[in-house]
Amino acid sequence: MADTFNGENLFGSSGYRVEGQGLKVDRHEFGFPGDDGSFLVNHGVRQRRYRIVGVLEAVSVESLAAGIRAIEEYIADGGEYTLVDSLGQSYPSVVLLDFVPKGPRELTTAGTWRLEYEVPFVQLDPFA
Repeated sequence: MADTFNGENLFGSSGYRVEGQGLKVDRHEFGFPGDDGSFLVNHGVRQRRYRIVGVLEAVSVESLAAGIRAIEEYIADGGEYTLVDSLGQSYPSVVLLDFVPKGPRELTTAGTWRLEYEVPFVQLDPFA
């Protein structure tokens, strides 16, 4: 099933894209007095960072607010869920971090409400 988060169509039917932002690697850098240069110890990969960029669209401003609230409930929950994007790629162990509106709510000429947004998230198992 495409376009789902925890089995729900959470990010709307107006389309979104998943953009990779790279791995978070835990490192420790240190040096010694009198020695030039530094040492870097790699403590392992912690997570892979992404963001969802899309548009929520709804028939009323109340429905739009309900869509935002549904996303924010997962952010507040902090649990791990599976995201399946529009291409069918599955991202297990996903935790949503924030909901960021990208501009004001707009009333379209078709009479629907829309809001561009961004949702940063992490995949806790970066090689899943």
